Amino acid sequence: MRKFFAVNHQWRYFFPELMVLNHQLQQRDKNVTAAYTRMEAGNALKLHDERQAKLKQHAALLWSAEDRLTALRDEEQRMVRYICQQALSGKLQLHGPGGKNLYNDLVGIVEGQLHVTREETSDMTFNQPLEDFYRTLTMQVHPEGHSICKCGGSAHDKSVAGCLRLKELDTGAAPEGEPGPDYSYAVDEVCAGCPQNIRVKALMPYWAAAVDEAMLALASSSDGVRDAAKERVAFLEGVIAELCYEN
Repeated sequence: MRKFFAVNHQWRYFFPELMVLNHQLQQRDKNVTAAYTRMEAGNALKLHDERQAKLKQHAALLWSAEDRLTALRDEEQRMVRYICQQALSGKLQLHGPGGKNLYNDLVGIVEGQLHVTREETSDMTFNQPLEDFYRTLTMQVHPEGHSICKCGGSAHDKSVAGCLRLKELDTGAAPEGEPGPDYSYAVDEVCAGCPQNIRVKALMPYWAAAVDEAMLALASSSDGVRDAAKERVAFLEGVIAELCYEN
């Protein structure tokens, strides 16, 4: 038992001290105490502890990855809920094909509840269809910052996504084989006509900067560049006019 205690003291304590152990064992010869801690059992215990530490570290990494995915999904759902609730309250105008469709869907759900729940009912009962609808939605701000993409991983979402249809024309890759939207094909003009695209006024800085860039191209000495710049400016001004329009 004395040897077992010595091994545990030296390998399990964060700050093992041989003199403390020597005092605990009431040993006169500290060399004997040191010998106790160098038993084969000590090596085995050390290996066991190292193995357990590695297992715990590996488990922590796995949990950390799962937590990050959960946190990202939770953050996305908060954004979905915020955008939908702001749109329903009239504080946020949703533009673009996807924005208009989303607003119509939200209004449809609310109106359906108004017809169904004529008698007094709790807010929880009234809001439940909206909460259920929010959980079906996916939203990501485009990496370039010009709009919000609500394309998820469903077959329907991918079949109508503008970026995936363009990619299919370019590479032959079928949309159903893609994990989701491909932002390398999601330029602003492609996204502008996509059924999954939502534009909001908060993202105006992107469009304003794009207009400035296109206006500079109008001064080009190349007729082709100037013609392309005129088309670009006309497109951008149309988007800005839509964002600035208040219902």
